[in-house]
Amino acid sequence: MKKIAFTLFLITLSFNSFSNDEFVIECLTHGECQERLNTREGRVCFIVKTGIDVNNQVTCALRCYTKSLGSICEKKEGELIGKCQEEEFPIPVFDPSNPDCTSAIDPIL
Repeated sequence: MKKIAFTLFLITLSFNSFSNDEFVIECLTHGECQERLNTREGRVCFIVKTGIDVNNQVTCALRCYTKSLGSICEKKEGELIGKCQEEEFPIPVFDPSNPDCTSAIDPIL
């Protein structure tokens, strides 16, 4: 019963929270944001291993994928309640003429 009352309290807070004319959803966990907000298609880019060159060095390239993205609960340090934010994946810095493959990941299948 306490859990239901607390959840209703949070929902009430969520519906009454506005910031810069945007609707804000408050949260305690990432799961709450995943349940309350729809997923969206978005682009996610990684530096990906593409093989090994003649000098036995890893080669790589920037690869982007379309993925279903959700939301996370963003909290300020020391605060219990946060705000749901869409997941963001910045595009990594990559120079194809001088690739740095130290952070390259295995290809996504």
